[in-house]
Amino acid sequence: MLMVLALVTIIVPIILDSLKKPTLIVATIKLNNLCSVHDDTFMVVTRPYNRKSYFSNGVTRIKVMSDWKVRLAANDKYSQFRYDGDEVDVKKNIELTADCGTSPRLKSIFGAFNKQFN
Repeated sequence: MLMVLALVTIIVPIILDSLKKPTLIVATIKLNNLCSVHDDTFMVVTRPYNRKSYFSNGVTRIKVMSDWKVRLAANDKYSQFRYDGDEVDVKKNIELTADCGTSPRLKSIFGAFNKQFN
């Protein structure tokens, strides 16, 4: 009985969320730039459709659907610079951090190793 209750409380919200129609959102995205390059070196890219939005004074706004994802990337006008951030779910206010020291993916991997072997 307890197992059924646990499954219902976990699965029902997931199913209900999947049945909601996506809504249009104007997302305000702030850049937390920990790199030694200017803010305009970065842009935001959406998935799907690879729509791009560029920062001005560390902020950008972009129209997206609520079920989309966004990620931080190198501005396409700087072909010599490369940066690929992790995708995050869309919401009205987002802060994306640019950390050129260690990639977010490597930090995640190292964190998982630390948890596993502690």
